[in-house]
Amino acid sequence: MLPVLPAPLASPAAPSLRSIYEQHAAYVARCLRYLGVPSAELDDALQEVFLVVHRRLDSFREGSAFRSWLYAIALNVARRARRSQRPGASLEEIPEEEARDPASGVAEARMELLSLLAFLDEEKREVLVLYHLEQLTLQEIADATGAPLQTVHSRLKAGVRRLGEVRASAGKEP
Repeated sequence: MLPVLPAPLASPAAPSLRSIYEQHAAYVARCLRYLGVPSAELDDALQEVFLVVHRRLDSFREGSAFRSWLYAIALNVARRARRSQRPGASLEEIPEEEARDPASGVAEARMELLSLLAFLDEEKREVLVLYHLEQLTLQEIADATGAPLQTVHSRLKAGVRRLGEVRASAGKEP
């Protein structure tokens, strides 16, 4: 549910918070979920992202990648949510829109991915999610995470290698 907020202090040509929410809410919710926000806290985290967007919309630099800016906010919210998460909590379900067609095999593959992501540290999980699932470029990920481009590349390689190790130890092909 989109909170009712006064108009941000942005130029008249800037998109409204409502239009930003309508365009990006499903995408941001999916990202938050894959980044480890428990489903019970997802609505609050999503609202927090868009409250920050509202507060900072006037500081968005024209010419910058909006998705990178938006994901930087979502990453920070996801990090805070994970830090407050109780020990042993897990990524137990896939986002609703991807579970609708279980015959497609997508739901099963995403469920396996969620279980594998739990074996990665925060930095590797973020890079893998943003690169493979959200299809951001390495440069966009570097912008969103604040990490140098080479570090993002290293985290991506290390994360893929770690997932291969986990799958191999579970008796599956990497």
